[in-house]
Amino acid sequence: MGCAVFNKFDYGATEIPPPRPPGKNSIGVAATDQRELVLSGRSPANYVGMTRGGFGNPFSVTTQSKKPLAEDMANAIAAELNRAGWKAEAVKGIQLSQSSAAIAQTEKNRILLVTIRKWESDTYLNTELTVDVTLSVLDSNGKLLAAESYRSQKNLGGDFVNPVAHARKSVLAEFSKIFSDLLRRSTIVSALR
Repeated sequence: MGCAVFNKFDYGATEIPPPRPPGKNSIGVAATDQRELVLSGRSPANYVGMTRGGFGNPFSVTTQSKKPLAEDMANAIAAELNRAGWKAEAVKGIQLSQSSAAIAQTEKNRILLVTIRKWESDTYLNTELTVDVTLSVLDSNGKLLAAESYRSQKNLGGDFVNPVAHARKSVLAEFSKIFSDLLRRSTIVSALR
């Protein structure tokens, strides 16, 4: 059975196929972490879940980069948009309730904002992923143009021999699938272009 301690997931290197063809607007990609575990200080911002040892005892899983999950998500989405020909850049410090002045400082036509309310995997033999995220598009004045949400609590299967490797692969595949789906929703694509 795979080792339950010191596990890290590389969200920053995950492919997220974005919509094509690219739009003309410049996009600032931001993410805000609203997970209760993080806001309360019980878990660090780079926490992404847990793996359990032989007796079910939990060990934290963090981001490979050691950066906050929100930052890894914003970087991954911006990188994939750029690879597909969009003009995107990860930006920090943007909230949905942000003033238009702060958004204007990004010098982007659009802000693509990921709000993370839940994101946690739990692996013993099988892996369960709990997700509650919203993807919002704001214009340069901070006006909300579109928003799409995704919520689920999903069993991603398992691997008796190496549940940790299965967790890493299946969670990152689900991350790619969720955000590719959100980015391709017609309301989001129209607002970004």
